[in-house]
Amino acid sequence: MMKIRTFTCGLIIGVMVASTTTIFAADFIKATLYPVTLVINSEEKKLPENQSVLNYNDHTYVPLRWVAEQMDAKVDYRTVPRYDETIISIKFPWFEGDADVSDSIPGYLIRHVGGDEFQKWLGETDPHYRNLKTFMKDFGITEEEAEQIEEDALRD
Repeated sequence: MMKIRTFTCGLIIGVMVASTTTIFAADFIKATLYPVTLVINSEEKKLPENQSVLNYNDHTYVPLRWVAEQMDAKVDYRTVPRYDETIISIKFPWFEGDADVSDSIPGYLIRHVGGDEFQKWLGETDPHYRNLKTFMKDFGITEEEAEQIEEDALRD
């Protein structure tokens, strides 16, 4: 009878320990160190020993502050009581005001809609949404039309 009681107690304790371990293990993320060569502005950079590149779920994670600082950017990291409201801001010394979106929107599309209309669009569009996708949507240009406009521009 004593052996059964000892066995039962051991079994119950074993199940409790095993289930606790499973619960704790569920809180961990499995990521692997990812050996990469970082090339920033055509220059190979070595990560400091205290920095790592991780691979998690087929995504590569790089140390944002270190990469930004390699591009002469200032990084500000502000935590707030709620983790989902943390703010990370990156400011490049060469960037003042709004970005020059004419570099990201092909010149042939700007010529197609007209310089005046493009300037008007710039004035009316929130800087965060000034990109090729929004430009094409706002001017009603489809992918196929953009390809045709490009072909016409190349012929001229």
